[in-house]
Order: sequence, then structure tokens, then C-alpha cells
Amino acid sequence: MEHRDPDLGPIVATLRAFLVQTEALRVVLLLDRGDAEPLVVDCDAAGALEIADGEVIRSLEPGAFAADAPLPLPDVHRLPPVEVDPDVGQITAPLGTLERTATGVRATAHLFGGRSVFTAAFQTNDPDAPLFIAARGEEPLVISLGAREWELPE
Repeated sequence: MEHRDPDLGPIVATLRAFLVQTEALRVVLLLDRGDAEPLVVDCDAAGALEIADGEVIRSLEPGAFAADAPLPLPDVHRLPPVEVDPDVGQITAPLGTLERTATGVRATAHLFGGRSVFTAAFQTNDPDAPLFIAARGEEPLVISLGAREWELPE
């Protein structure tokens, strides 16, 4: 597979649209580029935007790519407040909400294709312990809380 430089406008616009629609804290995309190292696009809810291409890291202005249209987002929703205990790895959320949010994360990952990895961080009752959900293709979803990590059962 050959290296290809993506059009960052729609990619960044899509990540920002996901942030707004889901009220996520941060999203990170490892964009598959074939033989080349993945491009890392990191956006947070405050507007910070960082692009890493190998060892070259660029911070861009919050308004960068503001005029670009996002890719059509799948059905994604805000994750209702979840309670966590990172010391024991416990997550308490309304029935089905974690699964529904994880399904939206997976569907968003599919927008970028290949072996791209899409990760979203969500607020919990502990500001020092956001909940991370990561997806790549049809591989099992990964949930992270603090130093703990689990595959989400299908």
C-alpha cells in the first residue's frame, strides 16, 4: 500500500463535530496511511488541535479548518454522566448507554477506514479519570479507565 497525504479539512471537521455532538473531552485519530506511519490528529473540546506526522508535531489554531465540512457522522450521542472508581476499575452507567456510545465510536472509526484507530475521552464523576473508548475496524472495542483497560464484550 502506498503513502497518501489526506485532506485534513474534512477529517478535523469530523473530529470536531463528534466532540460537539457527544460532548466528549478529547478525540484522537491514528489515521492509517498504508506503508507510512499513521498520522495522529488530536483535538480537545477547548479547541486545541495537534497533528503529528512521525516526529513532526504541529499545533494549529483552534479556527484551523473551521470552513471545512465534516464527513457524515453516524448516530452518535452524548454519554450520560458515569460514575467510576478507577482504583477498582468500576464503571457505573445507565443501562445500555456505554454500549450505545461505544457503537458510535466504532461507527466513527469506520469513516476513516483501513487500520485507523479512533479514541474518544468522556467525562466521569472523577475529573482525573476520564473514560476512554477506542475502536479499530471490527476489532474488539477497548475501554480504558486510569491504568486499567478492558475489551468491551460484543
